[in-house]
Amino acid sequence: MQPFDWHRPASLADARALMDGDAALIAGGHTLLPAMKSGLRQPSALIDLSAIPGLGGIAMDGDRIVLGAMVRHHRIETDPLVRERLPMLAA
Repeated sequence: MQPFDWHRPASLADARALMDGDAALIAGGHTLLPAMKSGLRQPSALIDLSAIPGLGGIAMDGDRIVLGAMVRHHRIETDPLVRERLPMLAA
């Protein structure tokens, strides 16, 4: 794995400012980290979203359910709105 810079911004504006051509956002790493280990992805920087407030929510937006980038699997499985509207996702 190649060296990279690690950033943990505290706001969306700070995260946007860090984005460049090959920076990667990281919310959990279940796809990105194996790709990096195998050499398929080699971003120059990782931008960790875990310190940005408000990205862990689940909400309705019109007729759509919006899942924040930091919503954990357990929350999706147990959230009443998701269980009612998208039972296959909750399952």
